[in-house]
Amino acid sequence: MRRLAPSLGLAAVVVLAAPARAEDVAPVPAPAPAPAAAPDTRPARPPRTLVLDRVARHAVLVSLRFQRDLRADAEGVAPLDPDAPTEVFRRWGMSLRVPGVVVRDRRTVLVADLYVPPGSVRGVMVEPATGPAVEGTLSAFLPALGAAVVTTQADLAAEPVPLDGAPALHDDDRLMAGALAEGPDGAEAFAEPLSTVRRPAAGGALAFGRPARTTAGLGGVEAARTIDLVVRDDGTPLGVRCGPGPSPRKTPWRGEGVLAELARAVPFDALGARAKALAATSHVHAVRLAFRAPSPDDELASWSAHDGALTPEPDPDARWWALAVAPDLLVVPSALPPSWVARLVKIQVEEREGPAIEGRYEGRLHDLGAFVVRLVGGTVDPVPAGRPPAPEAEHAFLVHRVGWRAGARRDQVDYRRSLGLARGYADRAWLASETAVEAGSFLLDLEGRVLGAAVELVPDDEDAARVRGRPDGSRGVVAALFADLGEPAALAADLDRRVMPAPARGTRRLPWLGVEVEPIRGAKVADALDIAGPTRDGARGLLVNVVHAGSPAARAGLRPDDVLLSARRTGGTTADAPPVDLRDAPNAAEWPDTSEVPRPWAPRTNALVRLLEAWGEGTPYELEVLRDDAVLRLSTTVELGPRDVTTATEARDAETGLLVKELTYEVRQGLKLAADAPGVLVAGVEDGSAAAQARILPWELIVEVGGSAVDGPTAFAEKLAAARAAGQRELRVVVRRLDRTRFVDLRIGAGSPPK
Repeated sequence: MRRLAPSLGLAAVVVLAAPARAEDVAPVPAPAPAPAAAPDTRPARPPRTLVLDRVARHAVLVSLRFQRDLRADAEGVAPLDPDAPTEVFRRWGMSLRVPGVVVRDRRTVLVADLYVPPGSVRGVMVEPATGPAVEGTLSAFLPALGAAVVTTQADLAAEPVPLDGAPALHDDDRLMAGALAEGPDGAEAFAEPLSTVRRPAAGGALAFGRPARTTAGLGGVEAARTIDLVVRDDGTPLGVRCGPGPSPRKTPWRGEGVLAELARAVPFDALGARAKALAATSHVHAVRLAFRAPSPDDELASWSAHDGALTPEPDPDARWWALAVAPDLLVVPSALPPSWVARLVKIQVEEREGPAIEGRYEGRLHDLGAFVVRLVGGTVDPVPAGRPPAPEAEHAFLVHRVGWRAGARRDQVDYRRSLGLARGYADRAWLASETAVEAGSFLLDLEGRVLGAAVELVPDDEDAARVRGRPDGSRGVVAALFADLGEPAALAADLDRRVMPAPARGTRRLPWLGVEVEPIRGAKVADALDIAGPTRDGARGLLVNVVHAGSPAARAGLRPDDVLLSARRTGGTTADAPPVDLRDAPNAAEWPDTSEVPRPWAPRTNALVRLLEAWGEGTPYELEVLRDDAVLRLSTTVELGPRDVTTATEARDAETGLLVKELTYEVRQGLKLAADAPGVLVAGVEDGSAAAQARILPWELIVEVGGSAVDGPTAFAEKLAAARAAGQRELRVVVRRLDRTRFVDLRIGAGSPPK
């Protein structure tokens, strides 16, 4: 017998053999008899057609056609967004088709929350499984069930779900969820086991399937709601499911609960009436802020403080909207950049009738992008005292937005729905919302009580957060609720006052360590310096180039070429916090600068200074320092530094167009000047001025005026005044750029011609 096996592993084997003799063939055993099948003791499952027939009897399809919401465009807080879903559907000539369930009578249909502006809906058509389509209107939303109400103009060829006397629910019931969907042959009924449906993380007995985690905060979730009829597998209807899955502990999804919600339905027209009432009687007031004009130094501080992005200038016509929490206290749920706060010079609260009331900046709420204004020229009616509870899961709440458009106040009220609490930043349970809520909005319950406001979450350690590699200190929008924060009037009891208005130059001093540092620029640089291990391949570390005499760094024993690895607070309430790795943004060579003269000194507001500013003056801390392959720990305390170029004393001469400043410590270090070297720094030159025509440029030094050394801005102004008093038109000055000097004849104004 010969066998020919193919070359490929599992292919069929072909056998060619001669006829075998009977005695050569082994007997083949007979197969064993199969064991008898066990009897099926499970109860017979009802046919699936019972469920589909029941769904087709009560379910419908609802089509919404859209139009441009002209009223909202004219009277709303903001103009219509051309990329809003309703506008996109309108431009494409499409309708939004969603499932619905007929309840209570043949003219009442429930659909899942749509969150579309009622004014953008041109028409609604309701299509049952069989029978003609009927026109309807989007009329109301339910307070505690995630659904909206569509009312038809005529009876539908569909039966309402029998909600009265719904049968009892048992743990072993086989439940199905079904709805009507658009299929290739028109509307088709479908159903699926409830166990396959996604459920919320804190669901109840009817919440099966994989849990859907809720995002903490008011940023909204991506998942869209739907609506289904919940039935037993024998077709007996039990209730209506709106959203990811009904929970009998929270959601009134069955029988009498749905009917009670229908009786409490809130008409959409009531939202417009509520907005008009709030425009006239609410406790929200318009606040106007005035800022001093920025100087070049303000722009540099703004750049360095935001890691490479210039802070935009505030709109002088803008209004901020504040909630009166006490007769003389207002809370503004808006985040002001620190550079704006430092330049804040005037606050006025505009009243609907009567003159504006003067106010004063009091500080920022801890961890929140909101600030407090104290009235000093009058009082207002505050929000009633109390701490209304936060909206429960599935419950609707109102969002009051206020804006300023076309020179008038605009009020708008919408509804959102709570998803309960979700674990978020700082391991805290924050209120979660189904759709996003804008920062600066005010939150109300359905009775009109103020719950709080939507604010940006800006932790107090935002500067440390940037140092750790996160460019933005914000953590999204959260609900600042009185239920969590306390009575409204108590919000101003403990404020963050680290950044306050500084209208006069030189009033704000930055903390300092007293070093000039440079970041470790990546793994290649760290490897070349043989510090890749301690700096984690250049991911952290600041290289010390200079240690200023008499500074905290000098007293702590820091030296040039040391590498600052981390800083750890050793005193105060957060003394047990982990160390903060030190890293920084690009250095002074990468500042935005249009001057022809190089500026070799680094900005003061680097990552280390921002961290010390967050800790506050007098806070003890410990530095982890790499020196000669050894890691040292040096202790020091946060101290305020001397004046720097952004807060230096200055003098402005209108006739020459010059703005000069004193030579501060970092300018002297950058230009390699002695501590007693005379001169002033040219900080600004007006276009077309005498100084500009004389080609004097910003960041040059003026070291002599009229043949004598000039020592500071005051002496510079006095020499110009004396020359003008003597009748001089021109004055010879000595200008220095880096290590070179030149003579410049500067026109200083009208007077007798020089002799």
